Amino acid sequence: MSAKRSERILGPWEQRGGWRVMVVHADNTRTTRLLATEEKARRYIDAMGAALAIEERTTATALVEYAAHLAEKGDKPASIEVTRWAIAHMFPDESALRSLTAKRCAALYDELRTGRARAPAARSPPTRTATCWRRRNRSSPGA
Repeated sequence: MSAKRSERILGPWEQRGGWRVMVVHADNTRTTRLLATEEKARRYIDAMGAALAIEERTTATALVEYAAHLAEKGDKPASIEVTRWAIAHMFPDESALRSLTAKRCAALYDELRTGRARAPAARSPPTRTATCWRRRNRSSPGA
C-alpha cells in the first residue's frame, strides 16, 4: 500500500477536446475540471495551488531529492556529483516543476546542446560527457 499523500493537483492532460485537471483533497475525494485550453488549465492549477497552499516543488528541490535517492541506492559520491552537475546545467534557473512542459524542456535541451544563450563558462555541456561515454562503450566487447 502506498503512503498517504496530502492534497495535490494532477494534470493538465488533454481529454475530450479540452484539458482536464484533477484536485485530490486530503480526504482522498477528487474534483475534476475540464478547461478549453492548456493555458487556462495551467492558470487554474496555479490558482488552486495557491488556494490549497500546496508547497511548490522546484527543479532545485527535485535535484536534492534525486541526489538523496542516488545515495540511498548506493551510487558513489563522484557519480552523484556528476549527475547533479549535468542536471543543474539542463535547468540553470530554479523553476517550478509544474511549469516544465515538453516544449520548454525541448528548448532547454536544444540550448544546452548547441551552447546558445549560455554564459561562456557553461559552454561545456554535459552532453559531451554522455557522448564520450557512449563512444567508449560502443567499442567495448559484447556491445
